[in-house]
Amino acid sequence: GYCQGDSMQLFAEEVGRALAEELGRTARLVPVLLDGDELDLDAVMCERGTTEVVAHKLARWDNKVVEVPAASGIQAPVRGAWLNLPKHASLVAAAEGGRLRPAAPIVIRYHMEPWPTTPARGVDIAVDCKRDPELLSLQTIGMHAPFLYMSFSHRAGDARDPRQLARPLSTGGDPVGSRSFMGFLSSYCSARVPSAALRTFFFNLAVERAEAAGLKDKLELPAAVGNCQPRKMRGRSPPFRVNPGESLLSADKFEEAVRVFSKFRFGIAFENSQVEGYVTEKIANVKLAGAIPIYWGAPDVDRYLNSEAFVWCDVPTAHVPWQKSLSRLSASTPDKNAALDLLEREVMTGSVLAGFQHCLDKVMALQADPEAYERMRSAPLIKEVGGSIVDPVFYARSIRAVLDFEELLE
Repeated sequence: GYCQGDSMQLFAEEVGRALAEELGRTARLVPVLLDGDELDLDAVMCERGTTEVVAHKLARWDNKVVEVPAASGIQAPVRGAWLNLPKHASLVAAAEGGRLRPAAPIVIRYHMEPWPTTPARGVDIAVDCKRDPELLSLQTIGMHAPFLYMSFSHRAGDARDPRQLARPLSTGGDPVGSRSFMGFLSSYCSARVPSAALRTFFFNLAVERAEAAGLKDKLELPAAVGNCQPRKMRGRSPPFRVNPGESLLSADKFEEAVRVFSKFRFGIAFENSQVEGYVTEKIANVKLAGAIPIYWGAPDVDRYLNSEAFVWCDVPTAHVPWQKSLSRLSASTPDKNAALDLLEREVMTGSVLAGFQHCLDKVMALQADPEAYERMRSAPLIKEVGGSIVDPVFYARSIRAVLDFEELLE
């Protein structure tokens, strides 16, 4: 059992059930906390709902797998640190020495950030949010599971089902005429974080295009409603404001984003990095709000999602000399806004500017064509559940393939 809202909760529940069906026997996925290259045995305790307390965990300890039943109380030293162990509980070794046999529990780690992954000792299967060819090692089997699927752990009720992304949006009772044009929600602006700078530059360009098209009304100009207020928001007030810096730490952090984008016809959904397979909750938040996502991020996003359901800004930026520009700006421009403005003039040129202009051409065409807009708006983000990134059976079969492979090695 995982704490409510833990990113791995849905994966543990759904893939655990699917794995049990695949294996034809009981299968459980229970928490493991990682601390660097070591498995941290700090007990997992949290409330689920109002009454049930879960403190169940499986981990390796001195080449053994130990199970910690629910309870609380005493302390015991492990590798020079202290951890809370259940009162009167005993540590039962489920397997001893070396690599675990398939019949014994295996350790699965999920890495949910776009930066490079370092394989951890004691991990049998490394599940990564991106496609990382360097993930494989002699000690670790690699799997890919985009964070978009994991993010549904943070939703509640019917919204917690990721398969809803495979259903066409019913637009009959949701007219878009009263919605504002385009929304932008970000907790911070920064010249030092390339992706954060890039989405503010795109927002500024979108405002300029809207102004050139004669969309001068407050409801028609793109609006930034979070903590980040880009250059083209200076001197005007957004239709409303939220504080994603606070809401993104709450239990319903993604549902807050859905409520925000439900007030817009388009939503800017730029990832934190442009890495293959790195597809997060951002595009789902906009789609679930009944708006059309404007997406930049994974260069292979069409491998996982229906590209007819969003505006794809397929603009490579790996060639942009971010570090060179940032080094020069850091020395001469301490003011954050001034640094962003200078960096924008350097970055928004050539193929990057042309690519984003082409992306906005598609947005403006949809804005002018209600039928085309509704076709894209109602199109499902995922065409078929089976074998997709929201299919727990797909992940269960991948895990089973690892178990079958290890059984052959035995």
